[in-house]
Amino acid sequence: MKRTIPLAIALVMGLVMITTFYFPWMDGPYRLILRWMPVISGFALFLAIISFLMNHVRKVQRKAPGFGYSLAAIAAFVAILLAGYLPKISTSAFGWLGSIDAPADQSTFNWLFYNMLVPMEATMFALLAFYIASAAFRAFRARNLEASL
Repeated sequence: MKRTIPLAIALVMGLVMITTFYFPWMDGPYRLILRWMPVISGFALFLAIISFLMNHVRKVQRKAPGFGYSLAAIAAFVAILLAGYLPKISTSAFGWLGSIDAPADQSTFNWLFYNMLVPMEATMFALLAFYIASAAFRAFRARNLEASL
């Protein structure tokens, strides 16, 4: 039951979105969902933050294996939360610290996003592409005539 109800809600919402795209006369449910989306998103964000903090604080308190990673996650969460409230910075004042893709005057949060998260995501996807390519090579290696055909 814990899994069935959320899946049913997701299915109904997905079907409403798909039918609205293909049948414009069903615009009413779509507008109703858009009106409620900020409220639902706020509650979901609140629950996600509470769950994240409870999970990692519990690991740190118990000194579970790998609790250092939980400390780093909590520190990063607090740093990003504080960066959201800091005033705008000028990248010209930091010289080489400025990002190529980022605007000249930006918030501290955007600076962290463009100069930390974007490069980390690029690194992660490059490693993922390498592992997928190496696994495909090993899986599809032609050992005999039938395998190559």
